[in-house]
Amino acid sequence: MKKALTVFLMIIPITILSCATVPITGRRQLDIIPDNQMLATSFQQYDQFLQENELSSDSEKTAMVRRVGSRIQKGVEEYFTGQGLKDRLNDYR
Repeated sequence: MKKALTVFLMIIPITILSCATVPITGRRQLDIIPDNQMLATSFQQYDQFLQENELSSDSEKTAMVRRVGSRIQKGVEEYFTGQGLKDRLNDYR
């Protein structure tokens, strides 16, 4: 019983220290995986997805997706710049 309590009491501070605030929403989240590792993994998964799946040949729908993506990118960049967080965008492509 004491061992379980000791482990529990060790986990609480680690969990609290691992929390980070999300810039856009202001909510707290558990930040276990560093951003650089998360980005590297996401790029690998995206490359794998592209290798395993066929790209759309519907140019109209593809253009729409690109337009929406560009608007989202612009909005996020403007928000982060306005909040003084532009440096957090450095690793994103």
